[in-house]
Amino acid sequence: MNATEPARNASVLLAFRAENVRSLREESELSMLATRLADEDAVRNVTWREGGHPIGTLPLAGIFGANASGKTNVIKAMDDMRAHVLHSFRAGSPTGGISRRPYLLQPDRNSKPSRFEVDLVLAGICYQYGFVIDDDSVREEWAYQYPHGKAARIFHRRGSDMEFGTAGRAKSRAVAELLRPNAGDCCVFCSFGTVPCPPIQAAGDCCQRAR
Repeated sequence: MNATEPARNASVLLAFRAENVRSLREESELSMLATRLADEDAVRNVTWREGGHPIGTLPLAGIFGANASGKTNVIKAMDDMRAHVLHSFRAGSPTGGISRRPYLLQPDRNSKPSRFEVDLVLAGICYQYGFVIDDDSVREEWAYQYPHGKAARIFHRRGSDMEFGTAGRAKSRAVAELLRPNAGDCCVFCSFGTVPCPPIQAAGDCCQRAR
């Protein structure tokens, strides 16, 4: 396939964002979207919604900076997010709080929450998923999809309040009853084989172990 031809049903990372995580004090973003500076031969056009124009993405990215400037912490922050999504419900203690690594060189580090968010394309559809956590609980968590270019809610959680999209609402509410303050909603979907995982989570290896 030519690099300029759109890849259909592809799965790619578009962007990762983190705030108050490790050495990332303010919101920091790793974007895989192509810009005008990108070599035309390196751009991979990806379909992200039904009937829409493809978007240009990059197959790889480099992070440059001085020694001890926090380059590795970008990757570690991504791993922190992955660990919370995969293991917060089944491996965490119901009353044990949340393990996180906030930016330490600030006086309110224990009270200020940490924020994670990803934009990604799964099977040709764009999704956005993120959450905000502190030492005790998940303050907010959300997942949206863009099958036709407009945001369609999968779920949005604010503390103990849950809002769901129209698809699978009854089953989603049943799973929501199992939520704990310190566990992510996506992890709950994965932990119970009676309710299918949302597409945004289905690729995780915990989905396979739960069956």
